[in-house]
Amino acid sequence: MKKRYLFSLFFLLIFMVAFWLMKPSKEPYNFKQPNLVTLQADETTKVLEPKIPEVMAIHESQAVGFEEFQRETPQKGNAEVLSYLEIYRTYEWHELCRDYHIELRQAESKDTAIDFVNAFHERHRKRRDELRYGPFHPNEAQDQVLAEYTMRCQSIAENEALQMPEFEQANYFSLGLVLTELLQTESAKTDKEKRIKQAFLATMQVDQARDELWGLNRGYSSMSEEEQLAMMEKIAALMQEATLSREGAESVTLDANHPAIKEMLRLQKKMQESVNQDSEAIVLAETRYIDALHAMEPLLHSPDPDVFYMAKQKAENMSGFDGFGAGRSSSGSVGDSMARYLLPSQKLMSEIGISTGTKLSGLVLLPATVLYWCELGGDCSASGRLMTQYCLGLGGWTMHVDACGVSAHTFYENCHLTRGQKMDVALLNDWIQAYYGQK
Repeated sequence: MKKRYLFSLFFLLIFMVAFWLMKPSKEPYNFKQPNLVTLQADETTKVLEPKIPEVMAIHESQAVGFEEFQRETPQKGNAEVLSYLEIYRTYEWHELCRDYHIELRQAESKDTAIDFVNAFHERHRKRRDELRYGPFHPNEAQDQVLAEYTMRCQSIAENEALQMPEFEQANYFSLGLVLTELLQTESAKTDKEKRIKQAFLATMQVDQARDELWGLNRGYSSMSEEEQLAMMEKIAALMQEATLSREGAESVTLDANHPAIKEMLRLQKKMQESVNQDSEAIVLAETRYIDALHAMEPLLHSPDPDVFYMAKQKAENMSGFDGFGAGRSSSGSVGDSMARYLLPSQKLMSEIGISTGTKLSGLVLLPATVLYWCELGGDCSASGRLMTQYCLGLGGWTMHVDACGVSAHTFYENCHLTRGQKMDVALLNDWIQAYYGQK
């Protein structure tokens, strides 16, 4: 544990220095050649047909309303009466509560009571001022969504059944550990629950293989723990010295020629050179990691929306609904291992005949995949996680006030997409249905 702490601190210091210094083909689907309006200005008469009705039939994945959520959230002494599905739904919302816990931690550090609603409004007012977007005016629909989101997150954070003895107070990390443990150990009784548990355990295998590879890539140091700790303390002191020397300066960028910075870089290089790696073990770990990612692919063809959601985000090397867009083909924690792995989105777009990119992912691929998930029975209602994230701009997403209080279909149809983008989304949605519904 001590060694892991030393390495974590070491790499954190490296990141801080870097930040300051740099700141200022098979063809089984017979797809036709694409003609995407988003990427090309060609004329087309295809329009977006409603893929899901306004009143959606939520199948086995029926959305848990706010009142039901409060009732079903585990309470002290009766966590064992919760169904596996209820535990999973709590886990899903907990993942979206990260923003709430950040504000909670900041309030605790100031020894003040958390007022997430006002903190949320103030943060976005400052953000819009910085970007010169004009004043921030939340509407009634957004205030309602914000209030329900706050109460959901507060209900989970204060849940005594999810507390850990090791922590005086529940936090995002400890709550996640408890929920993850429950999802691995609790019994899944219905067919729906069994599908969710099987998929969840498969995603855990990906995480375990990734963590193993990450540890091997970090290597082990030939220096003693005492030597490493002394050197890291010296680096931290040099960092503080260099930072203090910039107080009052117009630029906050550290001077690479400052003696403290030069010495700090020399010590960091010395620590890096002391790290050894087991190349053979890394190759084997890479193979296990890639195999675990490939094990996600059959789950992408599942008609169950929860199974598809878990498999898609994990196979794309992303988190949450970000996995519905183009994935991440590189990752610092696993080195160059991802170069041997073709993401599902890359495979899909390759067979269609176009390349993935940030523009295409955000404007077309993500909405098209969302609509496919909605058709499977995913919760695309106004009160679901997806539209809450759109409405409040959670998890790094752009805030869309027009997404508050409406379903995903209404948002895409009436607010979010241009006419050309609607055409592309309809076309891509057809391809996605053919691609993932094949098996």
